[in-house]
Amino acid sequence: MTKLFKKIINQFERMEFIHPKGPTNKLQPGEEVKFIIEDEEIKHLYYIRGEFAKRLGDAAKKVSDIYRECRRLNQPWKDNEIFTETQNELFQLAALCDALNTLFWDSISFDHPEITFESFAIRENWQVVLTPAPSNPMGMRVSDFSEVLKELLEIYQSGKTVKKPTTH
Repeated sequence: MTKLFKKIINQFERMEFIHPKGPTNKLQPGEEVKFIIEDEEIKHLYYIRGEFAKRLGDAAKKVSDIYRECRRLNQPWKDNEIFTETQNELFQLAALCDALNTLFWDSISFDHPEITFESFAIRENWQVVLTPAPSNPMGMRVSDFSEVLKELLEIYQSGKTVKKPTTH
């Protein structure tokens, strides 16, 4: 079992499920309700992935703030231990968020294979809805973390990072 997989299992088992209301997004025009999620484990996974998305956002902001402060002080950010540690945490959180997000959506697809190649979303009261066709032809869902990951990618591509750590 990989370290990442162990971390997911560990978080799933020890994080208290305290968000029973679930999503609050309203049904949109053109969306068709296919079913209601009743599986408490999938609801729990929804909550966990949201919590880690918040942590990822916090870590991305911290890395950005440290980088800006180093630039302001004309200090080499590559030598800043806090920057390196936080950036490493950011990469690990990004991998964890991506895995949790994939596990969440694929768990729904696994339990309901009739919607596997459809574009779907979760709405209030745990309604699973078909949504209008996405811009990509495979019907893949866009990650909830795309903005944070886009910012991370921009930082990484600009050469302003240390080597990405492996998590296995």
